[in-house]
Amino acid sequence: MKKYLKFIQISFNNGLAYRVEYFVGTFRNLVILLVQLAVWKALLTAGPVTTGSGVVTLREMTTYVVISSMIGTLLTVDVIFNMNDRIRNGQIGMDLVKPVNFQTYTFCNMLGQNMFSFLFQLLPILVIGVIFVGIELPSIFNFLLFLVTLINAIVIMFQMNYALGLVAFWYMRGWQSTIVWILNRLFSGRYIPLWFFPPILVTISYFLPLRLMYFVPISIYLGTMAPLDCLYSILQQFAWMLVLYGMTRLMWRAAIKKLVIQGG
Repeated sequence: MKKYLKFIQISFNNGLAYRVEYFVGTFRNLVILLVQLAVWKALLTAGPVTTGSGVVTLREMTTYVVISSMIGTLLTVDVIFNMNDRIRNGQIGMDLVKPVNFQTYTFCNMLGQNMFSFLFQLLPILVIGVIFVGIELPSIFNFLLFLVTLINAIVIMFQMNYALGLVAFWYMRGWQSTIVWILNRLFSGRYIPLWFFPPILVTISYFLPLRLMYFVPISIYLGTMAPLDCLYSILQQFAWMLVLYGMTRLMWRAAIKKLVIQGG
C-alpha cells in the first residue's frame, strides 16, 4: 500500500514541477467558464426555458456550468497518452517487471494529478462560482449523493481511458483520445445539458456511461432527480465499473500475450 501512496505523491510532485503548464490550464478553464456563463446568460435573460425535463432557470444553468467546469478538472486525464508513450518507447517492459499492478499504478498516477488539479484548478473555479456567480447550494443529502456519483465518475473515466490506452498494444495511432473527446462532448452533458437534447440523442446516451460522469452528478447536485432515479443512476455507475473492469482485465491478458509474442 505504501508504494502506491508513493506513486500518488510522485505524480502530485510532477505537477508542482510543471506548475506553469497547470496555471496556463487554470487560466484557460476560467476563460472557457466565463464565456459559457456569458452565453447562457444571453440565452436565458428573457426568462426560464421549458424543456422536456422541466423548466430551466438562469441560476440553475449557471450552477450547472460551474459544477461541470469543476468536474472537468478532475475528469481530464492523460492516461491514454501516457500508455501510448510507454508502449511505443518500450518502457512498458520495465513496468511489467516491477512488483506492482500496472492498472493500480496507472490509477495512482491519475489520482496524484487529480489532487494537484483539485488544489490549483478546481478551487479557483469554486471561489468564482460561490463569490461572483452565486451558485445554488444543494441539500446535505444531495451533496452526499453528488460526492458518491463524482467518485464513481472518476473511476469510470479512468477505466474508459485505460481500456482505450490498452488498444495501443495493437494500434499505436493515438486516435483513442479523439474518440473520448468527441463522445464526451456529445453525450456527457459536459457543455450542454441533456435537457436540451433531442429525444434520439438522449436515448443513445442511456446506452453509454458518459452521462453518468457529468449530467447525472450535476442533476443530483441541483436536486432535479427523484431519489429513486438517483439510486438507479448510482447502480448504473457500479454496473459500468464492473463491466469496464472485466473488459480491461481481458484486454490486459490479451495484451501481455501479444507483448510476449512480439518479444520472442
